[in-house]
Amino acid sequence: MRAFKNIIFAIVSLGISQFLCYFFVDDVFVNFATAEQPFHCLRLFIAIIIYTSINWTAKNSIKTIEKDILFFSYVLLAVSLSIFRMKLNFAEPMNFNVLDMVTYSKTTIILNILFYIPFGYYAKSRIRLKPIYTFAIFLAYIISIELLQHYLKVGFFDINDIMCNTFGFVVGFVSKKVLENLLCSRKGFAEKIT
Repeated sequence: MRAFKNIIFAIVSLGISQFLCYFFVDDVFVNFATAEQPFHCLRLFIAIIIYTSINWTAKNSIKTIEKDILFFSYVLLAVSLSIFRMKLNFAEPMNFNVLDMVTYSKTTIILNILFYIPFGYYAKSRIRLKPIYTFAIFLAYIISIELLQHYLKVGFFDINDIMCNTFGFVVGFVSKKVLENLLCSRKGFAEKIT
């Protein structure tokens, strides 16, 4: 019976995701994606969010495996947005000029930062390595993505993207501890009152 209920939840989640994307989200998402793959990854990611939310509401908790699946669907979305783009007709030179960031739109900078905050948050909560090793793994990942964009001619290697993405990762990494401390202090304060 439990498996049947999970299958129903999954089908409903996929249906809601398809509806939301088709009527609302795709119109905004088209500004970020030009290929078909990111749209499929987005639908999957939203469906998993909905499925996890339904389970959380029903059980009042989220299993670790559900958090992992949610995160990996997010990584899949991030990689598909980075790699499956329109090919450039020419090879852009690699950009190592940090001062170029001044010419970037604020929206681009903010989105590059915000997009990788969940990576840092997840890494802090799930990866049991020293922070410097976790940071090195993320840096290797983001440099690989930038190199892939350059060599596949779907973008170019940009040090400014790496800096913004890394800053987002660090914000997420630090915010995990800050949120824990905030919740613990509130919980302690509430216990003192009662």
